[in-house]
Order: sequence, then structure tokens, then C-alpha cells
Amino acid sequence: MIKRNSILSVCRIFIYSFLCLALVVPGSAFADTISLTIEPTRGYAGDSVIASGTAGHSEWVTIKGLDGEGSIVYLNSIMSDENGNYSDTFRIPDIPPGELRLIAGYGSNIITELFTVAASRSGGGGGRNVAHTYKAVVSRNSKPETNLPVNVNSDKDRATVNLETLTGDIFTGKERTTVIVPSIHGVTSYTLGIPADTMSRSQREGALTFSTDPGSITIGDNMLSGISETEGKETCITIGEGNKSHLPDEIKAAIGERPLVQLTLTVDGEQTQWNNPEAPVMVAIPYIPTEEELKDPEHITIWYIDGEGNVVEVPSGRYDPATGLVTFTTTHFSKYAVVYVTKTFEDLESVAWAEKQIEVLASKGILKGTLEKEYAPQTNITRADFLYFFVRTLGVDAKVDENFDDISEDAYYYKEIAIAKKLGITNGIGNNKFNPNESITRQDMMTLTERALRMLKKLEQQGTASDLEKFVDQSSIAAYAVDSVASVVKEGLIVGSADKINPLGNTTRAETAVFLYRIYNK
Repeated sequence: MIKRNSILSVCRIFIYSFLCLALVVPGSAFADTISLTIEPTRGYAGDSVIASGTAGHSEWVTIKGLDGEGSIVYLNSIMSDENGNYSDTFRIPDIPPGELRLIAGYGSNIITELFTVAASRSGGGGGRNVAHTYKAVVSRNSKPETNLPVNVNSDKDRATVNLETLTGDIFTGKERTTVIVPSIHGVTSYTLGIPADTMSRSQREGALTFSTDPGSITIGDNMLSGISETEGKETCITIGEGNKSHLPDEIKAAIGERPLVQLTLTVDGEQTQWNNPEAPVMVAIPYIPTEEELKDPEHITIWYIDGEGNVVEVPSGRYDPATGLVTFTTTHFSKYAVVYVTKTFEDLESVAWAEKQIEVLASKGILKGTLEKEYAPQTNITRADFLYFFVRTLGVDAKVDENFDDISEDAYYYKEIAIAKKLGITNGIGNNKFNPNESITRQDMMTLTERALRMLKKLEQQGTASDLEKFVDQSSIAAYAVDSVASVVKEGLIVGSADKINPLGNTTRAETAVFLYRIYNK
């Protein structure tokens, strides 16, 4: 099995520009902008090493150590003085004998030197008990600001970084704070300690990313909004490798060797079942797909596994080949697994042009069939099914306490329509009615889409009536829908057919899948 630490090393390098140190550059490269000297160049685990050189004046220089498998085993950032000189003293981590790549850099200036880690000295009982010091790098908007100690527990399987000693506001306006913890051998869970009252704002402003071996989590400063009496309390957010041994056999088989992460929250040491639809968090898990999965990576997704071992699809789960990360958003903590799902239906032969889109979205839990093996692609989409599919495509959530009068509480689309109502995506047809079983018109579909994408700031274009002049049936568009239809046309989400936009017509379930697939990948 491929070691996941090395995957995360590459992912972190990609995400955080100040750590763009992945290339192995000869020692002479960029000699005019940065230099690096290692003293000594050979030693044992636990020995002190000095990494020094010259860089730009008063520049943050990142020094990183990679073991033979590419895992980050040392990470630090220091500022050069007014003459450009920098120096960092650290102990060699407890890693197997071999080469340790030490990389120093700032901006695009990078240099690499090698340190040889020798086997343990003879007569020393086969090794040395070395106390190691680890540091997390804290940055704002990709610029390193300081380092914080990483505390490893006595069993050496848990590591903690505490932000209480961090000066200044952890969440500063719209800036992003990032805490990156180096890879620590044997550690399977990483905890971030943070004052609870810093995450209790009613509206989200700032964000913080906690990056570790098992993955990273990005939280907002409103994460604990609605939770009373947070003043003076400490919150601990933990991301770690989940335990698969207690899962049902069929779920273990479906996950296989893919990652399972466990997210937990404690407040003053007591575990809290966090669930806040108003404050979604973003999670990123490093993953290298198999050769077979890479043939169709859109089927890589995420499952949420509840306390009873039940599986719930996470529609936002997706793999990004550029970063090597599987990302998703969630509003509650639990176990989350990377999975590969191929869902299909037996009645898609007549809509080969939509087959891929239907299968991808169904595999992510966005679309559902009319029966287990039937999708009914040529059937017109109902108002209820469109909103059910649409809300899941967007991945939005909200605290809901009411719904339209004609939506049954046991309907599979109850929650999604309630979310759409709460967020203002739909106002129904009047008198607190929604008319769920009626086919939705194209102009209503476009109106709902424009309203939601505008709210989520995912719509770049603002259309006007002039954008509809190319359609001979533009006069059939209702006055309330003109601007919305024009905007989705200008955005390229709708192209029309021949020279018509057909605002009063209906849309089939196959056409809906193609439309939503376009939005999902926007």
C-alpha cells in the first residue's frame, strides 16, 4: 500500500504557495538568491544539525525535511535578517537510516541539500531514546508568521497544537490562517486546541485550515454559533485515521484500503456532537486512485458513516486530480470514508448522450431513480424532484423548522425543499403551497437556478432582456423570469434549441441530469 504521508506532502506543497518546495533542485541552483549549508552532513537520529545560508533581506524562509518516502518529517519557517542571513538548529527526527532531503526556500527560490542518517551506533542497544521537538507553521494568506510547538502524547500516537498562545486574532477579517503540522512517525490523530469564543461569531468572516497527515479541515469563525456559554472554554478539533474494524463487513469491503477519517470535537475535554448547518466545514483527504479508478475518477466520492454503521452519501465528495485530494463539505463530525461508487440504471440506452452525467450524479447520491434500477430518463422532471436534485447538487444546508403545507414530512424530498424554502431559493406557488408533483417549467427551473447561484456567488454574469433577442419565443417568458433566464443563458448553462428557449416547456429527467452536472462542475 502506498504510504499516505508522501501523498499529503505533495498535496500541501500544491495548496500552500509558501511551501512550493517539492522540486529537488541541485545545490547550485538559484545560488544568487538563496544558499543552504548543512553542518554536519552526516549523523544519527537525535543529532543537532544547523541549516544556514543567505536569502533575500527580511524574508520568511521555509525549511523542510523529507524522508526517503517523501514524507514531511521536519518543517519550520524563520525570517532572514536585514543582510539576508538565516540559521535554523534542529534535531534529526527518528527516521530509518538513509537520506534526509533538506529543502530551503522562499517564493520561487528553492535549494536542496542532503543529510545522511546513519545506522545506530554499535553498542548502543540498537537505538537511542531521543526526545524530539516538532513545530507547526502558522501562516496568514500563505505568508508564514510564527511557529508553535507540537506536543506528542506518551504513546506517540496523538499530537496536539494549541493556539491559545497565538498572539492577535486567530480569525482576522477575511484572511485565512493556516496551521501545518509536519509528519510525525506513529501519530495517527492530530488535535487543534483553540479558544471556543473565537469560533462563536454569528456570521462567518475568517477561516482557519488545520493541515495534517490524515487530511486537512477548514473551519469558520462561526463554527460554534448557537452554542451558549463558550466564553473561557477550550475547543479541541481532532482529525485522525478512523477505525474500520467495527464497521459492517460490506462497508469494510466497499472502503477497502481507502482512507477513513474520524472528526471529533471536544469542549473543555467533553466530546460534543457538533452539528451546525449554518457553518459548513471543508475537509480534504489525500488519496492516490488505483489505475482502474483513474479511468473514471468522477466516481470517487465520500460516505458518511453514522454511529450505527449506516452509510449516507456525501454529494459534495469529489476527487481533484490536480491536487490529489478528495474534498467535501460537512456540517457535522463523524467518520468519513473515501469510496469508489459506480451506480447505473437499466433504462439509459435511449439517452446515451446523458448516460455519463446520470451515472456520476447518481453515484454521488445526488440523483435517484424512480425505481431501484430505473431512472425514467424521458419522463418530465417534477418540481419536487428538481429541487431535491438541485439542493443536493449545490451541497447547501440550513436549519429548518417549517415547510410548504403540501409537502409530506415522510417524503424523501422533505428536507431538501425545506432547505430551499429557508434559503429563499423557492417561494412556492402561493398560499404556502409548492405543488410538488407537477412538472416544472423551464423558466421556473432557470429562475430557481439563477436565484441559488447568485446567493452562493457562483454566477458571474448578469443577463438582461437583450441577451434573449436571439430566441424567437422570448416574448413567452414571464416577466418575473426574464432576468433569471437571461443570466443563465449568458452564463452558458442553457443554450436553447434551434432558435427557441421554450420557457413554458418541461425538462426531462435526462436533460435535468446534464444541466445539473454542468452546475456541479461549475
